[in-house]
Amino acid sequence: MKSVIKLEPVEVEEQNLHLILNAQVNGKDVRLVLDTGASRTCFDYDYFVEIGAIGEDDHSDIELSGLGGLVSKNTITTVDSLTLGDFTLRDYFSVVTCLSAVNEVYSRVGVEEIHGILGGDLLKVFGAVIRYDRFELILKTRRKDYQNIRLKHPKIS
Repeated sequence: MKSVIKLEPVEVEEQNLHLILNAQVNGKDVRLVLDTGASRTCFDYDYFVEIGAIGEDDHSDIELSGLGGLVSKNTITTVDSLTLGDFTLRDYFSVVTCLSAVNEVYSRVGVEEIHGILGGDLLKVFGAVIRYDRFELILKTRRKDYQNIRLKHPKIS
């Protein structure tokens, strides 16, 4: 089974293209940045509080690092459902972190806020292919239960 997801190209700076896709978390619409350099898919802390996926005081003492340095307002949660195109993951173990700096940059160039980052963990699971000529993300699975996919919980430290 394959699912083709339309990508929205966003030029943040001249010759600096970001690709954004629409998905759903727990039935709520989300906008995700496709980031092949991100090791894990993660979601925005403030948005998850807003939609009731986590409580306002939910955060753990884990520190995450990325190109922007350390971020300490993080939590680990289980997302009831994450829908990407025709595929739905159930009980997806995920990181929730502060994406306000990313949204600040997007806001300055008139781009609607994003709610998460689609990273290498799920791109690998679905054998992702990015078609830049068509601005499409192609995800594939051989699973018959493609609307009820459950993954093993990874160790996050």
